[in-house]
Amino acid sequence: VGAFRRDFADFFGSATVPATAEFLELYDLNPNVYGQYPVVTQTNLDRTVRMQGLTFNYRQPLTFLPAWAAGIGAFSNLTIQHLQGDTTADFTGFVQRTINWGVSLNRARFTGRVNVNLRGRERRAVFTGVGVEPGTYTYMAPRKSMDASAEYRVTRTFAIYGTVRNLFNAPEDIEQYGPSTPYYARLATRTDYRPVYTVGLKATY
Repeated sequence: VGAFRRDFADFFGSATVPATAEFLELYDLNPNVYGQYPVVTQTNLDRTVRMQGLTFNYRQPLTFLPAWAAGIGAFSNLTIQHLQGDTTADFTGFVQRTINWGVSLNRARFTGRVNVNLRGRERRAVFTGVGVEPGTYTYMAPRKSMDASAEYRVTRTFAIYGTVRNLFNAPEDIEQYGPSTPYYARLATRTDYRPVYTVGLKATY
């Protein structure tokens, strides 16, 4: 079990400001064309941004099982993070919670592993535009997926292996919403990746 705290000074933040006459003149932009648009930029924050969290890792060989099940073990790990500070801080890709757990099998010639990943909501870029509510972001929705892998050693030199990612075809949902966006209006896109299988031969010299 571990704990951490990180303090960021002068961190980048997202800012949306009007296109003033001074700004348009500085970049030689036509106010009749660009004067109606907001300016999205970055700035250094005056206040410190803090990230703190906990990590947990556990692995347990299941030695109480009968002899035919020897080599089976269970594992899990958890990471929880929390942000404190200016809400404009640009923590693109921040994931609040990640959980992994699964089982593994280790024998003289065979190894196998099944892993389940529970990924919390990921905040991405700020979403701006005419009529868009302040505090609107793009998010990757929480996702639960399962991967599996196996390897059989035919000889001391050669082994056959196989992996499958996203075994149960978990989709990837992208959402865009602000403080007052209703739940049914959050989904922006859904990507269906399907399971990906890999089979091969590995040689060790």
